[in-house]
Amino acid sequence: MTRPEITILMSVHNGRPYLSEAIRSILAQTFDDFEFIIVDDGSTDGSGEDLEQWESLDARIRLIRQENQGLPVALNRGLRDARGWFVARMDADDISLPERLEMQLNFMRRHPGTGVLGTGIARLDAWGNLSTETWPLPSSPGLTLWRTLFDSALAHPTVMFRRDVLERFGGYDESLRRAQDFELWMRLALHTRMQSLPEVLLHRRVNGQGKVRPPPEVDALLLQSMALFHSRVLGRAPNEEDVSFCRRIYGQPAQRETVRALLTRIRYLKDLYRGILVRSEDARADRLAIREDLHHKILKVAYEVQRSRPFLGQSLKAFSPERGRILLRYLRIGLHRDWKSDQV
Repeated sequence: MTRPEITILMSVHNGRPYLSEAIRSILAQTFDDFEFIIVDDGSTDGSGEDLEQWESLDARIRLIRQENQGLPVALNRGLRDARGWFVARMDADDISLPERLEMQLNFMRRHPGTGVLGTGIARLDAWGNLSTETWPLPSSPGLTLWRTLFDSALAHPTVMFRRDVLERFGGYDESLRRAQDFELWMRLALHTRMQSLPEVLLHRRVNGQGKVRPPPEVDALLLQSMALFHSRVLGRAPNEEDVSFCRRIYGQPAQRETVRALLTRIRYLKDLYRGILVRSEDARADRLAIREDLHHKILKVAYEVQRSRPFLGQSLKAFSPERGRILLRYLRIGLHRDWKSDQV
């Protein structure tokens, strides 16, 4: 049997309402040398019967059934049967645009150092209405690496992997029923190049609730993974409070802290900035973009400062990245450190 170039990997659990639309979008791809592995993760809504019909209609579809065990177990089950040189993820309620596979494959052939490649995405609501807004995902590898220190910088349903990269690092962590993609990115980040194509090549269905915070037990495991990732960047074990603050940078509830503690968090952000420049040539190439992102994170600290010291918080927020020299001078005084230096 000839080995296909790409394995498409989808897991389905009670996804019948949008399942056929998602499958059609894959079968309509301009690149057609693929196998389509679909794992039915214990569906009870008729999805299994629909999948059997699709399997009978297209020989590229391979259906695997299992008891409901969650997404990471289902994905690892599919990976064990994957034969393609590349593995592309797909969710059961999203729509891949026709050129998605072709564009990702062409890019990865031209860039052998890239192990994980995502794409831009646009939001699709439950009624099929497409938003004019796209999710801002970094397209350069250095900025993607930097953002991964804080949160997922790739849209999981869009990614294409080199299969040997996934196998070398053990696939998905099956203890995480949520956010397993973020944990995987952290494991891969310093070992292979990760980035996204800027083009929107997937319409992602959202439920209108925005980003859902993982349950406490999952968040605790993610904090452990973040601490390990940060330690590799810093060359030392990080402080638990600093790692927890980095986890909160993106939209999680702020906690009341003293101004001195928040200024310490800023020093930690700067240490991460310097550490990533030491560890990664890609990060050094993206130094300016990473530095601008650092400014935005410092402004996030300013919002927390405002909760304890409103006047100082408003003063800090008044400075945009373009006026960052004044802001950094204030921080240098507060921390007795030369923040203007970029030397590593």
